[in-house]
Amino acid sequence: MMEGNLADNHLVSLIQKACLEGRSASLVLRHRAQEGAIFFMKGEMLHAVLGKTEGEEAFHQLITWHDGFFRIIEQEPLPYRTIHKDWQEVLREAETLNLITLPDDAQVVAKVSASSNFAFVMPEMSEDEQLEFKLIGLLANLERLVVKLSEPKMQKNGEAVLQNLTEMVNQLVDFVMNYKKPLAAQSLLLKNASDDFLQFQPSAKTALCDHCQHQVQTLATFFAKIEEDYQTPSMRDEWREMYEIFLSALNNQLAKVSFV
Repeated sequence: MMEGNLADNHLVSLIQKACLEGRSASLVLRHRAQEGAIFFMKGEMLHAVLGKTEGEEAFHQLITWHDGFFRIIEQEPLPYRTIHKDWQEVLREAETLNLITLPDDAQVVAKVSASSNFAFVMPEMSEDEQLEFKLIGLLANLERLVVKLSEPKMQKNGEAVLQNLTEMVNQLVDFVMNYKKPLAAQSLLLKNASDDFLQFQPSAKTALCDHCQHQVQTLATFFAKIEEDYQTPSMRDEWREMYEIFLSALNNQLAKVSFV
């Protein structure tokens, strides 16, 4: 994982580097009060998101960010794509729209291929900013799992939905165990209990809905616990708004699931 300041590491260069190196990763971005992300799969831009905006429209807004923070997280990409053009074409179109200025191709390849000379400058961030930045990456991973719940096959398989929710809980528990040490023991117990939810007998399938709701409540509880770590009221409010939007989207997808 790499992170740094956009003022010292131009966003266009970060994108070119990810594509030329054939990465499967997410480039998580924060600019003032806004958060967004660009996702790559094997060197291709797969998806971009900024709030409720997705695809090229989101990319065109993100590409204009010249300051703020970034984090590159190696991971499996989202299971769907909203950008269907070659990454070089997407950048050229952004230049045509006067959103960026690209150097000539030879300079681009020479610059970003020299990985050893590509410096990532670590920004100076407050504890609240560091926490928020880590949480943006966490939510990006969790939102991938919410997307899976929208798949027709998933909505007809209550056990698969529960497994998906359990994976969300385990990711959140792992985050809390690494970041909030006082809750480590409680988190470990919760993780073991979450794993036990998957050991169902056929006769217990009627309880799937209740178990799923329990997992959602577990997510909400830990999100609220994390909220307590913020020292800055405004950032605490931003985090609460972010996770409430996430939980709302999650509950909307669960309402479409058939547990019969």
